[in-house]
Amino acid sequence: MLLFINSCSGLREGIPAASHKSTGELVEALVDPSEITLPVLVPLTSLVSMADLESGLPMSEIADDTWKEIPEQGSGKAIKYRWDRNPFEVTAHDSVLVVSTEIRYQVQYAHRVKQPWPFTNYTWITLGSCGYHEPMRRVRVRLTSNLALQSDWRLHSTTTITTDFIDNCEATFFGINVTDRIKRILDDQLLNIAERIDERVPKAVDVHAKAEGLWQTMLSLSLSIPPWDSGLRFSPMAFN
Repeated sequence: MLLFINSCSGLREGIPAASHKSTGELVEALVDPSEITLPVLVPLTSLVSMADLESGLPMSEIADDTWKEIPEQGSGKAIKYRWDRNPFEVTAHDSVLVVSTEIRYQVQYAHRVKQPWPFTNYTWITLGSCGYHEPMRRVRVRLTSNLALQSDWRLHSTTTITTDFIDNCEATFFGINVTDRIKRILDDQLLNIAERIDERVPKAVDVHAKAEGLWQTMLSLSLSIPPWDSGLRFSPMAFN
């Protein structure tokens, strides 16, 4: 990622004729704003940790050993599920970073019933499924990070999540849709990844140190970057 930082320099033609002008006024008359562009290279790998992505949303998740109840559908309803994920795709344009992948999933849906006398326990009766003995259902997930350079000389990000279900999961003959339950499971994991990204980005690179090094190199002087409010401006970020 390239971040361009602009500052001011330059001289106006001619010297003011009025001899009564102060030194400050003379300097102001001589100096004419111009633009210096300092490219700051920020490695993309410093902003996104593949380890965080892989641990936050594993390549495969299997939760079909025990029934997981669905409180929002009333007592006695539960699902088992599993999914397989494609490798993550990381793309960037302007100041937006996008991490996306496609997941294939399958779900079983069951109802809890009491066993007949003389038994006192309950058992789960499978009412239906999706993605078993048929193509697995698909969902596209995406994390979108909007990056901005703040006055603390740090990049900051605001990451949002999106889950687009290509195929819904109606898991019974009665058309009971359990897609929302899978969405909640995925969203919980994606929100955790989004928080990790937003925590990682400000720590990824010291923009001030990089820019000051370039500034001194270009001018071949022992100068410090001007204060934030002295005319320093930041151009739009660009990924390269």
